[in-house]
Amino acid sequence: YKKREMEKEEFYFRIDKKDGEQLGFVRIYNIDYEENTFTWGSWIIKEERPLYSAIESALIIYEYAFYDLGMSKAIFDVRKENVGVLKFHKKFGAIKLYEDELNEYFELSRENYEEQKEKRYKKYLLDR
Repeated sequence: YKKREMEKEEFYFRIDKKDGEQLGFVRIYNIDYEENTFTWGSWIIKEERPLYSAIESALIIYEYAFYDLGMSKAIFDVRKENVGVLKFHKKFGAIKLYEDELNEYFELSRENYEEQKEKRYKKYLLDR
């Protein structure tokens, strides 16, 4: 995974509390530099975490992918049974593209992200 990260094919982020306690990991992958799209996920996070940690880790991913990597769209899927995660992504402004038996497939444009960030999530971000 370090080789893929050095080649800018994937990026891994460790999620920590401010006191340094490790909460989990998340990654960016399927990066398409021609289409300016990415996928994120492999979100592993402790159940006994602060309520805001999911929001903050998603914001870190979107901020890095949209602004540092210059991506314009996130493309991802969520298992239908994962109702909480489906609701979470819809609150971020993700648009459902289609579904199959197991998953719902989404995209989130940088514009939709920015709109929701201004409305709901700006308080979680430091000035960039």
